Amino acid sequence: METDHRDPLYVRPEDDVIHVRTRIWTGRVMAVIALVLLLLNGSALERWAARQPPGWASETLRQISDVWNDRTGLAGFDGPRSFVQARREDLLALSWAQVLTWRPTGHQDAETLQEAATESRED
Repeated sequence: METDHRDPLYVRPEDDVIHVRTRIWTGRVMAVIALVLLLLNGSALERWAARQPPGWASETLRQISDVWNDRTGLAGFDGPRSFVQARREDLLALSWAQVLTWRPTGHQDAETLQEAATESRED
């Protein structure tokens, strides 16, 4: 009796409909991920365009990426990237001794929040 030891993930399904659906689903997921990255990380497109060799196509791409980065910034899509970048810069500026007691900018510890809640109930 012969057994198949291949991982089912890498074996093509017997039914062609399942195979086609899987490929369509994968393509859609990849398109959505690319769109999210394009919206949330427009500065990466701008940096990539600036690294391309000079030419009319790269110059056009650079100008379009500049406009795209400005538009996504105005829409607020650069907020998550800006937040992470600001926290990273805060951490890089610290010494090892300060890392143990570091709190993000604008962060309030539990005691401060409890005091604020108590004061608001008293008013």
